Amino acid sequence: MPLVDYDLTRNELVNEDDTVTISVKAENSTTSNIIQHSKDLKIKSTAVTESIEAESLIEAISRENIETGKYEIKVSEETYNLQVYEFNENMTIDISTEFGTEEDVATATEYAQNMIAIKVNGDLNINEGTTLTPHASKNGYGGPKGMFIYCTGTLTNNGTITMTARGAKAEGQNVYLFKNNDNTYEYVPKEGGAGGTTVCNVAGIKGEDGIGRQTGGGGSGSASSNKWSGAGAKETSYSGGTSGGGSRNIDGAGDFIGTAGSENGGAGGTCRYNAFPGVGNPSGGTEGLIIIYADDIINNNNITSVGTKPGQYYNDNVNAGGSSGGGSINIFYKNTFQNTKDIIANGGDSLYGRSGNGGAGGTGSISIGKISNGTYESIFTNY
Repeated sequence: MPLVDYDLTRNELVNEDDTVTISVKAENSTTSNIIQHSKDLKIKSTAVTESIEAESLIEAISRENIETGKYEIKVSEETYNLQVYEFNENMTIDISTEFGTEEDVATATEYAQNMIAIKVNGDLNINEGTTLTPHASKNGYGGPKGMFIYCTGTLTNNGTITMTARGAKAEGQNVYLFKNNDNTYEYVPKEGGAGGTTVCNVAGIKGEDGIGRQTGGGGSGSASSNKWSGAGAKETSYSGGTSGGGSRNIDGAGDFIGTAGSENGGAGGTCRYNAFPGVGNPSGGTEGLIIIYADDIINNNNITSVGTKPGQYYNDNVNAGGSSGGGSINIFYKNTFQNTKDIIANGGDSLYGRSGNGGAGGTGSISIGKISNGTYESIFTNY
């Protein structure tokens, strides 16, 4: 029963030892069996941000003084805000679990604030039938600025690790994951592949695929009757590209021209009357950034950050919006890596439209490699 998050209210009380005791009791009313358990947890005020300088995000999280709390981590010219959850024992996820709160994600007027980091000093087991993912905005404005899983032992995934529909509404950054001995970085670029271009009286255009750890660009909408659809947006390090809206011209009903998907993981492009909008935050959700480091990794189920397509069309008169681009999945290990299942960062499928399908989202990036003697050795990329 892992404790993921808690809030404490102090009414002018003093916590002399900086701990909180969590107690649980489970009782079977039929058999009268009772289980009780209490645990003292060290706490840190979430209002305090500790600033540290590091060579990379992996190097920063590996430090012993990185505990549960909020951190400002400076790497090269970039500064990242991380909400860290630390577990100093083996951990098992046996119910679907979200990390993070509304404080980490975007709102209608503000960008997402934090990256979520889960630090397990021991083994991490994700059981079959469960999902590990970060919190997403309850109002549809996306997830945090990536999810980072750091495990000092063996990470065994029999469930699902996902950032699908958890892309962040946020400005991109160069995300410096690991620094090699030759001073080069393994990093996710702050921006990359373009969205599909606007079209007239034809199917939408697919967004560009991600390369070099990029996410994928958003697709453009389809269009008819000499009207232009909305273009897809380029992706950022924290979000696959949003997609453009479809367009339609109906005699006597006015002109309905699709708008472009918003940059920085914002809203999808819009349209009205027998044309579908694009995908974004809000309006369906984009895909995000996954970072995984463990000494050993055994993956027996899915790791996904898959693009989203618009809602279903109403009828054959509809011109569809585009789909969002796939996310960025970055896996590092020290000793061994075993994989028997799918690791997926595809863009969203195209949606049927009267004048042609909406543009598919561009495929995101998948990178898997071993860290040996201070150097990253790639064993797989999809780009």
